Amino acid sequence: MRYIVAFFICILLVACSAQPAGNPPSGWHFNKKVGEYDFSDRVKGIIQRPPGRISMPSHWHILYLTKQEDASWRASQVGDASTPSTEAIYLDPDTQTIGLAASGTSLQTNGQAASVCTKVIDYDRKRSGYLACNSELVSTVKDLGVIFIPLKPLMKLTGDDITAFELDQTVLAEALEKVNIDLVASELSAQYEHQQIAAKKAMLGQKAEREAQTAYFRAHATVGTKTLCGIVIAEIGSLVEIQLLGNKQRVVAERDKLEMPRAIHGAEHIHHCARTFL
Repeated sequence: MRYIVAFFICILLVACSAQPAGNPPSGWHFNKKVGEYDFSDRVKGIIQRPPGRISMPSHWHILYLTKQEDASWRASQVGDASTPSTEAIYLDPDTQTIGLAASGTSLQTNGQAASVCTKVIDYDRKRSGYLACNSELVSTVKDLGVIFIPLKPLMKLTGDDITAFELDQTVLAEALEKVNIDLVASELSAQYEHQQIAAKKAMLGQKAEREAQTAYFRAHATVGTKTLCGIVIAEIGSLVEIQLLGNKQRVVAERDKLEMPRAIHGAEHIHHCARTFL
């Protein structure tokens, strides 16, 4: 009897220690819905831009998962989801959410954000790109409920079958089994912050360069100099006289109002110059 009890205790301990199938990495959770966002700007392999979907937030991260010959998965920051062996997921570091980064289809469930696939969709990735319809990380939603009632007459006329998909949590959990999501997300967040800082420095540098160019232009503008709003026809001390373009009107203005010529829409150009000098 003692051995039997010990045997069952051992089985219980093993069962409790094993991670239940379909569970996300510790501290993270899966978003089962697919087709909620437009990933076409961030995921290589997406061809179709889903209508009515906003772009994924810029601070989210994309991770590619490539299936190996031994059925294991390799995670990488770069990849091409147009190949059948590669999938793309997103990581939201703020809410610690993991979701499918595939494009939705032309039909969407109303308010449910689940992608719908019909038989007219071409599932070939090389031709159609990465879709929820041709992803290995989705499972069929069996109970479509009343969501598709408005589509039933259309489906009856066309003969199309409709299928809704959601994220297959079990498959994704298996694909991420050997991936340290916390470490990956931390590294990607650090890269994003570095890129943001670099972009901000570049923007400030460009702004400073434009300001320096404008200051030089204003200081050296002389008779005959073409400005955004007209030609300098006289210098009056620290002021300049400008003959405005279009109506040939002459105005006297301070140099700090002069701007270098640039491409600007006609109506906007007239409005800007009138507001500045008249």
